[in-house]
Amino acid sequence: MERSRIVSGAVSVALLSAACGGVAEAPRQDAGGDEPAVELAGSLSSEEAADAAEGVNAFGFELHRAVAEPEENTVTSPLSASALLAMVAAGAGGSTAEEMVEVLHLEGPRDDRYAALLADLTDQSDVTLSIANSLWAAEGYPFEDEYLTFVQDTFGASLDEVDLGAPETADRIDDWVDGQTEGLIEEIADDLELPDPQAVLVLLNAVYFLGTWTTTFDEDDTRDAPFQLADGTEVEVPTMHRSDPELDTATGDGFTMARLPYGDDERFGMEVDRPFAFTVSDRQTGTILFLGSVHDPRS
Repeated sequence: MERSRIVSGAVSVALLSAACGGVAEAPRQDAGGDEPAVELAGSLSSEEAADAAEGVNAFGFELHRAVAEPEENTVTSPLSASALLAMVAAGAGGSTAEEMVEVLHLEGPRDDRYAALLADLTDQSDVTLSIANSLWAAEGYPFEDEYLTFVQDTFGASLDEVDLGAPETADRIDDWVDGQTEGLIEEIADDLELPDPQAVLVLLNAVYFLGTWTTTFDEDDTRDAPFQLADGTEVEVPTMHRSDPELDTATGDGFTMARLPYGDDERFGMEVDRPFAFTVSDRQTGTILFLGSVHDPRS
């Protein structure tokens, strides 16, 4: 019996620019796919945005724990994965839809709050944050117009009808990913096992973040310092140093956290839980864009 499959992939990249004072060029905004549904920007109240962000973050931590390998560096994007799977959930039904709604902390299979959250996050100029969604549908496959309209109108997704069994389609998908991540992620088709004549729909989400810290590090103050690995051994790695009495910090049972804000508004920031974890998040809504665990800074 022949099988068909729906393929989804989240591709995310964060450029934490100007770590030592440099300024990177802003990325292109026109490399395939439409912008998120900006007409939804501002449609969430602060309470609704915080509630949606809480759902994104809860799923993000669950996802990170599931995919992180012991003693390996791992970076995930709760925002990217949640948006991608929300598009998948919009086309699900029955027990599958119920389970996806529960896992993703949605209010229903066609919950548009995550799309509105995407629009709110990108409706600013303090950092570069671009989010793109795309659908690649197999030619001749009867998708419901209502579903395609929902995903396109709500998430701003582009739609192409293609031969998913053709190598040139896999190349086009890799080109889309390459363009949306400024060449930092060059391909994804192999990871999605494409080309595949049994694939009927490919959904992709890409999140690109570029931010300059409000107070940059002096490159001359970068010097080797000991870093303790998870197994207790120490290695020497180049380490940035900065003395700033106004740096936001928090301490608790077994952790010390510092926040490094970006830009003039300081809405976005990196929270570093010394020494093994970090997040990049939006202070206004509480949304975590990226979540990382670092066990060996040399890799």
